[in-house]
Order: sequence, then structure tokens, then C-alpha cells
Amino acid sequence: MTLKTLPFFANAKLHLKLMFEINYRENRLSYFYSILAFNVIIPLVLSLISLLLTAGTYYFSQDHEQGVGLVLIFGAWIILMIVNFIISVIVLILSITSGVRRLHDLGKSGMTILWVYLIGIVLSILVVGVFIIMGFHLYLLFARTKEGAHPFSELDNPFLVER
Repeated sequence: MTLKTLPFFANAKLHLKLMFEINYRENRLSYFYSILAFNVIIPLVLSLISLLLTAGTYYFSQDHEQGVGLVLIFGAWIILMIVNFIISVIVLILSITSGVRRLHDLGKSGMTILWVYLIGIVLSILVVGVFIIMGFHLYLLFARTKEGAHPFSELDNPFLVER
């Protein structure tokens, strides 16, 4: 019996399904997939849509006879900003719960992520906090799974399937 990580899209769907669940473990590849899907691909697509709407707003603002088109595009841009905010909140929740599951896989308490984020927010005044949070997520991405018995070793890893 060999266990493999779920494919990319199945993994992203499972992350959304387990958005509020922390009583699991998560391996490195599934953590990487969550970062790739929710912190890279989705924001990139939303940025491209925003860029197109901004270009459309600029195009319609040059021709004053098409004021209706300008209003429609500006309205779509406002809706996109609201969607961006909602997706940002979802990505923050996914990032925290995924980080807690990854910490469980490393044999550490999920409270660690709370302290890292609090220290990062406080030190963001000095612009150092962003690097602390980024470094912490890089650690979670590259740290090996803790083998042997630890407080979280009995938790399941739903991101692994038999092949």
C-alpha cells in the first residue's frame, strides 16, 4: 500500500471542504498545492480581470458618448473589489488552517501559527513582520514530516490516498 498526494484540483477542493477543520495533518505537497492555488493562481486571475476592467474604464473614459459603458465597467470594478475582499478573507482562513494542519504533521502545536502572526503584525510597523510570516510559511513548506510518535501522529491526513 503506497500513499500518494491528491492531484492538484482535488487537493484544492478538499482544502475548501476542510476550510475550518484543523484536527488533521497535511503533508508538504498538499501544503504547496494550497499555496499555489489560493495564494498565486487565484490572485493572479483576479489581478488580470481587474487590469482588464481598469483598461476598459480608461478606454470608455476617452469617449464621452459612452458614459453608460463607463458606469457599467466601474460598477463591475466595484463588485470585483468586494469579491477580492471576500476571497482575501477566505485565503487568510485557508492559510491559517492549512498551516495548523502542517504544524500537526511536524509534531508541533497549532498555537505556534497564532504567535507567528501576532509577532508579524506587531513587527509589520518595522516592515520586518512580513518577512517573519513569509519565512515561517517557507519553513512549513520545506520541513520534513516528523516520523515516529508525537502528540499529533494519530491524526489522519486526508490529502493522501492509496494508489
